[in-house]
Amino acid sequence: MLETSFWVGSRGGFPSEGRDPTLRYCRPGRPLGNAHIPTKSLLLGPLQQVALDALISSGAIQTRIYDENDEASQSELAKYCEGEGFRTGAARPLESRWSAVWSTSWDGASGITKRTLYQCLCGVDPSVRHGKRHRLDGTADDRRIPYAHTGCLAHLEVTERLSNSEGNGAILRISGYAYHNEECLKTSLGRLPAIPLHPHVYEVATQQMEDGASITAIQAKNRDMIAKRAYNGMLTWDPRTANVRYNLQATDHTSLYRIFARKNGIDIRKAPQYNIDDWLNPNSSNYNAQLAAAIFYYRARSEAGQRFKICISTADMTSASWTHAHRSQLVLDGTFGVCSSRLLLFIALATDGDGKGVPLAFFLFSAPTGNQATHAGYNTEILTELLFEWKSHLERNQPQRPVSNLEHISVEFEPLVAITDTDTKERGALLHTWPRIYLLLCKFHLRQCWSNHRKTALPVRGMDPYWRETVVNELRSLEVQLIATVEHAAALQLVERFRAWLQPLASEGLKSRPAAEGGLKHLEYLLANWLPVSFWKCWSERGRLEASARLAVPVEGVIPTTNHLESFNGLLKRKYLVQWLHSGHRLRFDTLISLLVLKILPGIYAHHQQRKQYVEWLRTRFQGHTNGRDITEVHEQYLQDRNRASAKNGLCWWEDDEARDRGAAAVISERRFVSIARSGNDTYVAECTPSSRWNGARTSYQCAISRSGISACTCPDFDTGGGACKHLRALRFAIYGYIQQGYEQATFRFPTTREDAQQLVLALQQHHHEPAHTDSIPAPHLNLPNLDLASIQSLGNDTTTIGDNDDDNENFDNSSPNSELAHALESSSLDSSSDQATHSLDALCVQLKLKLGFESDRLLPSLHGLLNLVDSNLESGGVGYQESNMKEMSELLHVLASKFARLTTQASPHASTSEYQQGWCPTVHTPESSVTGDGGVVERGRKGSAGTRIPLLAPSPERRQKRKDSFAPL
Repeated sequence: MLETSFWVGSRGGFPSEGRDPTLRYCRPGRPLGNAHIPTKSLLLGPLQQVALDALISSGAIQTRIYDENDEASQSELAKYCEGEGFRTGAARPLESRWSAVWSTSWDGASGITKRTLYQCLCGVDPSVRHGKRHRLDGTADDRRIPYAHTGCLAHLEVTERLSNSEGNGAILRISGYAYHNEECLKTSLGRLPAIPLHPHVYEVATQQMEDGASITAIQAKNRDMIAKRAYNGMLTWDPRTANVRYNLQATDHTSLYRIFARKNGIDIRKAPQYNIDDWLNPNSSNYNAQLAAAIFYYRARSEAGQRFKICISTADMTSASWTHAHRSQLVLDGTFGVCSSRLLLFIALATDGDGKGVPLAFFLFSAPTGNQATHAGYNTEILTELLFEWKSHLERNQPQRPVSNLEHISVEFEPLVAITDTDTKERGALLHTWPRIYLLLCKFHLRQCWSNHRKTALPVRGMDPYWRETVVNELRSLEVQLIATVEHAAALQLVERFRAWLQPLASEGLKSRPAAEGGLKHLEYLLANWLPVSFWKCWSERGRLEASARLAVPVEGVIPTTNHLESFNGLLKRKYLVQWLHSGHRLRFDTLISLLVLKILPGIYAHHQQRKQYVEWLRTRFQGHTNGRDITEVHEQYLQDRNRASAKNGLCWWEDDEARDRGAAAVISERRFVSIARSGNDTYVAECTPSSRWNGARTSYQCAISRSGISACTCPDFDTGGGACKHLRALRFAIYGYIQQGYEQATFRFPTTREDAQQLVLALQQHHHEPAHTDSIPAPHLNLPNLDLASIQSLGNDTTTIGDNDDDNENFDNSSPNSELAHALESSSLDSSSDQATHSLDALCVQLKLKLGFESDRLLPSLHGLLNLVDSNLESGGVGYQESNMKEMSELLHVLASKFARLTTQASPHASTSEYQQGWCPTVHTPESSVTGDGGVVERGRKGSAGTRIPLLAPSPERRQKRKDSFAPL
């Protein structure tokens, strides 16, 4: 212990040259040892460091130890230390020259002891940054400290005993050099000091963020609470001495996000991959048992050639998988853009007993290094690996089915039917995981492929508008009829009948020739790429019939589209994640995973459980008042009867309604018409997708306008109101566009009141013919720009919608089977279960071969051009190209050449089923399960051979890319 006396003075809080009569001399207490001051943590420049070394050598550094039991001296010390900001938990005066630059603490027998090193702000060198120590140019703009740099060497280390978390303890020791230089004593505030925000403001704001409030809402509440003086401490807040503020500034947002993340167990100061690794490491102090239980498969990325992989299935999802997907239907699809890194997210989903989508598993993995498009950064092999791990996880955690008191049955998890988009990689992975699964194609994605090719075959330019519109409408009608076929011969007959209609129109000298030739081109595309018999079953009504027989459910119970999953993807991005975004920026992937497991998925399943309990309550509540029938069935039957009655009487009138006119404008501007076609000579019919804002839509709406004045729509607005809804008003505007262009000469009647509509219906029922007096269709009064015929045609383009808050799906062509289909279900010889087991594999092989041929035809001209370009480049010396791209191209072409060689030698155009499987189907080795225990978390890459932590790489180093529209016709 140093014997040099240490005096605490009163002049400006600085030590005096002699004994200060205002303070008592504090005699040394028990020794604390000669702990060295960590001067390396001081932010000093080179010249200051030399001067400090000289002070240390001369013995100018002083130390004084105080008795923690001397109440009088401790009281006087507390006043001084709190005034200078030398106490843990004390409010630091805004004008204080001292700043903490280092601290440490430890727990002993007497409590927690803390050492803190303070430095005079006038001595902080402007070229040094705390913790980084990188050099800047030292200009005034680089210095954010309110005092000018004077080279002051004053620094003090304060050791205190903390009796509790608030820091109400005793000062044990003060060490250091307490003398300020002359320039420091003369300097004053040169800029506004950092003013801390009151903790209660952060508390209120983080709670708002927890409830999903935006920054704008947080700022509004902050202004309101300041006006009402509702924050803690505002009633005693003195503006002359206050050291905190209540106004939330834009510069506080970063701190607010950091506090919010820390509240949810996320340390955003660390790289995301290390957070995840710590959460799943039982030996880590940050181990999270809830996250570890929900993540059944995890692979860290410690080398450039590896991928980051993580799969999620909570206990509720595991139970739902066995309840809703085992021996039932499964929907699989992928998305991306859910976080700031380039990660792909695949979701497995099923439907519950009420037709609502229920997520079963999340598969999150990174795009490979060098990948140029995130949405294409996957293959059959990685999807097979993840699906196989999910299957293994479910079988390890299957619900117990007791056979006796001593044994249980172990069942293999196996969905019977799966529906995907047209991606062969997803379909191949499902077949490799469950070889007997029956695969269906999503009707929407099917029609999107057809629409993309139709746009290419019949471009707007170079064709007569009338004939192009006519051929396009007839092609759409043909496509709808093809989807509804239950016999392959009938599908081929439809194509031949349409070909017979087009061929005369393709004769020389006719205006219809370009459109007819485009129609014939599209017809050949359908015939060659979509009508092989095994592939036809995947998307036609025949496939749904066979799937319904396999599932032992009505055909209406077979899911026709992936809209349930598309709806959930939209809800995930636009509802569940949006409340956690930082001013609209995407989340870090560790934050995404934490929120999914701890917040979002439990909330989704709680919502489903509450809805189920509500339905059960309804059934119990009205059990004795429905003649033994289920109240939900009674209500559903009532809705169906009401819809039939509304469609039957056709009661529709066209009164002025600005709200519906605005809705019609939105229908047109959003292009929600799937198709517009003429039914006979008197009626226009259209199919329109519902708005995502409405919570009851299950199918697309069908609307019709007849020249006789009878109009109808299947939307709820028309059912309840009876007047012309926004969909009918939008269709009326489209018909008016046809008339404006001279391609429609019909006359139409539009009753303006309910009484006129009733009289019109009565007259039609009495005379059974069209009224004699008909008026030309008046122009609708919509606030829309002038639309030409091309714009009207675009109203019928295919589109998709996102479901509502209750995960309702909006399907296309999902009507009940008519008598013809019902008869086909009874009379057609459906495939046996053994045939169905091989059908999906045959269909995938055919699809792969057709798609390879289609893409080869499309790419061959470009490859020949590339060959000529390379030859020219070699002759001229070959300079000016990026070596990395050329190397990647060379490697890719080499791999493609070897794979094409295998295909051409193992498969022929007329190969049998086994040859198709061998030559055209990918070979994926099913991964051996390396899962240990129930967690399945292995190979984390934490420790090397010497016990040091192996560095983990970010999952995707490539730059983020925006999603691009897909125009692939196959």
